[in-house]
Amino acid sequence: MRGQYSARFRRLFDFYLQLKLRSGFEKVIFELGQIQNQLNPSVPVLFVSNHMSWWDGFFLLELQKKLTPNFSHFTLMLESELTQFPFLRKLGAVGLVPHDPFSVARSFLELRRLRRSLGALSIGFFPQGEIRPQQYRPLGFQKGLDPLIRLLHPIQVVPVALHIEPMQTPKPSAWIRTGRIRRSDQEAIRTDDLEDEILQLLKISALDKSLELLRGPIAQERSV
Repeated sequence: MRGQYSARFRRLFDFYLQLKLRSGFEKVIFELGQIQNQLNPSVPVLFVSNHMSWWDGFFLLELQKKLTPNFSHFTLMLESELTQFPFLRKLGAVGLVPHDPFSVARSFLELRRLRRSLGALSIGFFPQGEIRPQQYRPLGFQKGLDPLIRLLHPIQVVPVALHIEPMQTPKPSAWIRTGRIRRSDQEAIRTDDLEDEILQLLKISALDKSLELLRGPIAQERSV
């Protein structure tokens, strides 16, 4: 299995994706903190995220464009989904079959090959292994993350919380919030710690959105 990533196709798709996001969402909000100034531009990045919608891989594409615009980006996803949407391979999708050790190992080794050949790249990974309701708790991260980090060492790992909320408009809004960067050459990176931080980021996002909903009626009353 070899990747079919196409930089030209990615540039064309980025334009199309912008149109789709504008038509599908009231707003897409990136809450990145100081992370843009902290990433090492010469070390690969692994984005680790919860998986709550069909849009998630595309949200990570947009995040990668903001944080590591010069990197090629790859995403681990189900082989069954790639069979339905083969064009995603040109966007860097690498397929695997969950619970099939041979398939998982083959996909992880392909990412290691890409890491060695490209040097600077980013990878999107959803350790839940499938789309689950965004209120699902615990998130239930699977164990594949630990060997992947070891294979890709040294690497920077960024936890990402994704959330979609209807709010007060016909179209929903989306939030993408990043957590603390972890570097595999400086600390041991544990799946449980990443899951806990993403849960905390989701709680913060939920509180912010609740406050925004409360501010809406107040602002309307003041404008009358």
